[in-house]
Amino acid sequence: KDLLVTYELKGRGLSLPGGVFHSKAISSISKFEQSLRILPGWQSLCGRSVNSSRGLCETGMTLVRYMLPTMEFEGSRLVPSVVMMDGKGFEPVEVQTALELVSKQDSLNLLLPEGFNDTLAISKEPTSHYLRSAFRF
Repeated sequence: KDLLVTYELKGRGLSLPGGVFHSKAISSISKFEQSLRILPGWQSLCGRSVNSSRGLCETGMTLVRYMLPTMEFEGSRLVPSVVMMDGKGFEPVEVQTALELVSKQDSLNLLLPEGFNDTLAISKEPTSHYLRSAFRF
C-alpha cells in the first residue's frame, strides 16, 4: 500500500523565500514525518512490509530525506566521508543539490507539482508552495 502526504503552504508560510524549500518548512515537515514514524501503528505496518520496500516505509521518498542527510566526518576533515540520504541530519544542503539528487532518482514528478521541472530549468532559486512525500507499506 502507498501513502502520499501532500503539504501546502498557507498564511504566513506563503511569504517564506523558496516556499517549501525554506529551512523552516523543511524542519516542520521533518518533525511531522518523524512523529508519524514513531506511531505504533506506523511501526507495525512497516514491520509487515517486505524487505525490499522497508526503506520506502521507514524513510519514505521525501524531499526531507535529501535536504537533511546524515553526514559522517573523519577526524578534522571538512568534507564528509559518508553522506546518508535519510532525513535525520541537522544542517540542510543547498536546495539545488537536493533537487538534483531527487531528479537523478527520477522522482521530481512524484514529490513536486506538475510543471515544476520546467520552472526548475529556468530558475536559479526554485520555489514551490506544494510538496508531497510518499511511503510504501
